[in-house]
Order: sequence, then C-alpha cells, then structure tokens
Amino acid sequence: MEFPVGLAGRSATGRPWDAARLAPYPLRTGRAPQRADEVVTGGGAGRVGTRLTLRTGGRDAAYTVVGVTGGPRAAVWFTGAEAHRLAGHPDALDAIGVVAEPGTDTGELAGRVRKALDTAGVTDVGHRAADDPAAVRVLTGHDRGEAEHLDAAPARGELLMALASVAGTVVLVALLVVTSTILQALRQRSHELGLLRAVGATPGQLRGAVGREVGRVAAWAALVGAAGAVPAYLGLRALLDARGALPTGLDLTLPAPLWLAPLATAAVTVLVARIAALIGCSGAATARPAEALRERAPGRARRAAGLALLIVGAGSAGTAALQQGATAAAAAGA
Repeated sequence: MEFPVGLAGRSATGRPWDAARLAPYPLRTGRAPQRADEVVTGGGAGRVGTRLTLRTGGRDAAYTVVGVTGGPRAAVWFTGAEAHRLAGHPDALDAIGVVAEPGTDTGELAGRVRKALDTAGVTDVGHRAADDPAAVRVLTGHDRGEAEHLDAAPARGELLMALASVAGTVVLVALLVVTSTILQALRQRSHELGLLRAVGATPGQLRGAVGREVGRVAAWAALVGAAGAVPAYLGLRALLDARGALPTGLDLTLPAPLWLAPLATAAVTVLVARIAALIGCSGAATARPAEALRERAPGRARRAAGLALLIVGAGSAGTAALQQGATAAAAAGA
C-alpha cells in the first residue's frame, strides 16, 4: 500500500517497511522502524536521528529517522501498523508482494499465483466505479512498477506526447530555418550562378556544384547538432527532475535504438539541405544565360507576410509566457 506524505514542503510517498523487500531497498545506515513514531527515509531525505515533521491525512506529526535506504528520496517507510493507520483503509490492501526463493522461475511462480487467485475466486478488486474495469493482475519484472508507482504510467504517456510534440515542432522549425537560409544564400549568389551558366555550365553541373557545397556545410552543422543533443537531453532531464515534473518511479530509460535518433535527425537535415539546394538553384539552372544575369526587383509580398507572421508569433509567445493551463498550451502550440 502507499499513501501521500508531505515531506519538507514536497510531495512524498509513504509505505510500510515490509514493502522495501520487494525492490529491494537495503538499509545503508541505521535500522528498521519498530515504533509508530519511527521512519526510514530514502537517500538524501534525512539522517539517522533527525526529527522530521511529516504531513499525513491533513495533520502534521513528528517522526524520528532511524534508518536510511538507497531508495528514492521522495519515499518514507513506516511500521506496518502505522502505515495501515495512515493509509485510511486498514482493512484493505493495494497490492500483495510475493518474495520468491533464489532460483525460482518467475514465469512458473506467476502462473502458480494466478492459479491460486482463480481457485480462491479472487477475480476483482472490490467495489470500483461503474466505468473502472480494474481487475486483479499478477505482475512480474519491470511491470511491478505499475502497482508500486501508480502515477508513473499516466505520466509516461503524457510526457511522451509532450516530448513528441516539442521534438516535432523543433525539427519542423529547424528544417524551415535550414531551407530558408539556403534559399536566401542562393538568391544572394544568383549572379554567380548566372555567370556560370553564361560561360557554358550545364544545369546538371550547376546543381552538382551547389549540392556538394551545401552538403559539406550541412553535414558539419548536422554532426555538431547531433553531438549537442546529448548534453541538451541530460540538461532537460535534470531540469524536469529539479522542478518535480517527473513523478516518483518514472524511469526514463534509454534503449540502444534511441541513441540513433540524433544521427537520424542529422541525416534528415542533410537531406533537406540538399533538396533545398536543388530547389534554390533550379531557377538559375534552367534559365537562359542572359536571363540568369538579369536583375530582379525584391518582392513586397514576402516582406509583408514576414512582418505579419512575426507579429502573430510574438503574440503567441507572449500569451504562452504570461498565461497558464490550456490557454498557454494552445498559444505555445501556435
């Protein structure tokens, strides 16, 4: 079982000390709690002998730290009786942990537990809301975290959606910046491209020369960005941890394929740069040499559109910075 606990102005989770065996969270210093006013804390939350004021059930109570574990900092372990009292439902349990003997096959043990529950007729979790289909489940391995950290699963989905939205927006903006920068650079060098056409360069030679030059610049820039993505990720993760955006028990694992994402993004950047180069020089490559050297008056429509979008973007950014909730989220997306 677990219940909310206020610890030094922060949100923490209270559990009975017997549940620490399931992780396991061995004691680093001190001993297990034996009295109702004794607790064990996670690393960094307190030292042995420290008196802590914990808020449970809307009331403050003083407890003595008698042990420190290697568990999460936002966790407090009480005696079994005290945890049942503070949880508010002493006759019910949130979960039952089964500790296997060394060498026991996990799948076999899970099957035996499932069979025992079915034999005993335990098929539901008691009185639930009408639209809550929750049933008794047997969890093993990493899936045990779903029962221990109830906030982790919903937060994982929300965090992934938020990060995917931000990542998609950042990639889109980056590609637009890359494309517009290349087009602007080629537009400024239109006379050079026209001169090459005038001295006999074929459209294929012109496209090849521009593509190779843009490819070299884009490749170096993309590699620098890919290398900088790693410290940027670590800094963002540290910021989320420091601001309490990640609930207790939510581990952001890094599978091997995920490390290829910066390289994939770098490859997409180079590809987009090459495509933008082909589009940017298409006019000069297909135009007649005499037309390629002709001056073109700057268009006013692009300038007016740019100023209008700048005003709209500044308004959206200001709204996102000054408002809260759904309004800020909508403005940030805009």
